[in-house]
Amino acid sequence: MVVTGIPARRARAALLTLSVVCSPVHVGCEPAPLRAPEVSASVATTAKRPDVILVMMDTVRTDHLGLFGYAKPISPALDALSEIATTYGRAYAQSSWTAPSVASLLTSRYPRELGVGQHPNRLPRNARTLPRVLREHGYQTLGVSTNLFISSRYGYETDFDRFDERWLSKGAKPTSSWVTNRALDFLREARQEDPIFLYAHYFDPHYDYVLHRDFDAGAHIYGPNPTRTLSFLGQKLRPELGEWDMVVSRRNYDSEIAYMDHHIGRLISGLKGLGRFDNAVVVVVADHGEEFLDHGSIGHGATVYDELIHVPLLIKAPGQTQGAWYEAPVALLDVAPTIVDLSGLSEEPRHLGTSLREGRQANDIFAATFRPTAKIALVRGRHKAIIDYQANDAWVFDLWEDPYEQHSIAAEHPELTASLLWQLERWHEGEFEPSNTHAVPLTQGEKALLRALGYGE
Repeated sequence: MVVTGIPARRARAALLTLSVVCSPVHVGCEPAPLRAPEVSASVATTAKRPDVILVMMDTVRTDHLGLFGYAKPISPALDALSEIATTYGRAYAQSSWTAPSVASLLTSRYPRELGVGQHPNRLPRNARTLPRVLREHGYQTLGVSTNLFISSRYGYETDFDRFDERWLSKGAKPTSSWVTNRALDFLREARQEDPIFLYAHYFDPHYDYVLHRDFDAGAHIYGPNPTRTLSFLGQKLRPELGEWDMVVSRRNYDSEIAYMDHHIGRLISGLKGLGRFDNAVVVVVADHGEEFLDHGSIGHGATVYDELIHVPLLIKAPGQTQGAWYEAPVALLDVAPTIVDLSGLSEEPRHLGTSLREGRQANDIFAATFRPTAKIALVRGRHKAIIDYQANDAWVFDLWEDPYEQHSIAAEHPELTASLLWQLERWHEGEFEPSNTHAVPLTQGEKALLRALGYGE
């Protein structure tokens, strides 16, 4: 369902009302027709394909952004972008940590098929990534990454003409300013006659959380914060974590989002100044969210609850000037096919996702994590099923009635549960590890860094 003509951050309230009036339990209720975002005639007829800007926000929850109803004013740049872009209210990542999620997004394949489901192996050499597809059609491909998993160690530089990774996995060093500066440098130096694909990976909301003095929405409430930096290990090694610890953590986390949002705003302003915004495909997305004791732990990667796999996704089509809200569930598998479609290219036969340009049929959406043990999830309409193989248990949630996934309805709806779990097990058994995966040997320093970031075994 697409709602147009009202600001996206207010559309969610409208959609909640619509979902009561028009829901699967109301016989004869037909959903509104899905429409494509507006594309200007000048873009459709020009010989030059549109530029493509893909902004990856590491570790950003949907419910910490103003366009999704968050009360703190920490995302003004993204909120403004939502006024002229399509916001996908129920976008789902295919995993809850970076390596599999980004690999899946850039290839429109499931992580385990790529060999990156359980371990952050190097991408298979035959993986048809989005930059590879676009480069084959004349695009200059430019990449700036600050995440170790999205680097030359893991095969990501291969399909980029220029790829800068000098500030990988920051620790407590903010990097959003550098990402924007380097991305704008690339854009200024790019050939004007050719379309460009830019991938910009912002890492700051990830552990360690840094409190930025000029981006602290809680300063007037909580006063000075003696803990300016919060590390993952510093939190995990504490004997007990309580709600006040989460208040402090969320404050620092919000500060990181606000700092990143400011520099994403600088990137958007720079694109406009260079004349590369209006007729570009602009995608802003997160690879996964973050847990603050929502289901008993902190960080990410260990579960497939919505605080980790429900992610923000905004897409501005070439020439689009009016915001819209799309409420049906979509997968990050759909991002690459949508970009290919909006760029005027033929459909990629290996893509498992579908273009969102004309809307989509209701498909089952799958997600999984294998760190440290297998947990898999299926989203179908308003319902979500989870299987935890270590716990030998399964749950079914009605996300309309129980968006925080606190009460399983599995026992109350045995037929629905049987259908969802059968489909989920069928998908899980059909996945496979490819034979040509290549493990990346890590140095002791890299192992220590990953443990500090929450990826230790």
